[in-house]
Amino acid sequence: MLGLVLHGEAGRDIPCWGRGSGDAMTDNKVYRVASTNLYGRNFGDEVLIVDTGSGRYFSLRGCAVDIWSLIESGATVNHIIAELGGRYDGAPEEIGAAVHRCLGDLLVNDLVREAEAGSGGNPVSSGSTPRQSLAAPVVERFTDMESLLLLDPIHDVSDMGWPRPTSPPLDDTSSSR
Repeated sequence: MLGLVLHGEAGRDIPCWGRGSGDAMTDNKVYRVASTNLYGRNFGDEVLIVDTGSGRYFSLRGCAVDIWSLIESGATVNHIIAELGGRYDGAPEEIGAAVHRCLGDLLVNDLVREAEAGSGGNPVSSGSTPRQSLAAPVVERFTDMESLLLLDPIHDVSDMGWPRPTSPPLDDTSSSR
């Protein structure tokens, strides 16, 4: 996949909730996909997300793939950390820091928003799979196709869906007489 990778915004200072303050074990926040304009697809080792409102698209890799799946299932931050602790080798502090760093990147890029605790579903446990080395979460934003994606006429449809445009076509027959 070719594209311009922009790193600056996602890498700036992100608050790390619960880090060093002892409250990481009580982080019952829940995050949801931020917009109905976001469409994602999991390819196993990568999640691709397209924002049809802005034309940006994103690549999530490493443990960010698992974090995204758990967010979609309605997991709390504590549950995400616990699940990753069961899937990956690493100290709980290291796993917690990776989750919070990923959540910060997702928030900065408007991919998730904080939701009401308890408004989620019942996250599914990963079961018993062999643990693997913790792969750092990677959230990359691509902007090289913004203009092309926004030109797509699918953006100009009514609530009835494609192919009904939001405004009626101009009637040229009256002006040609």
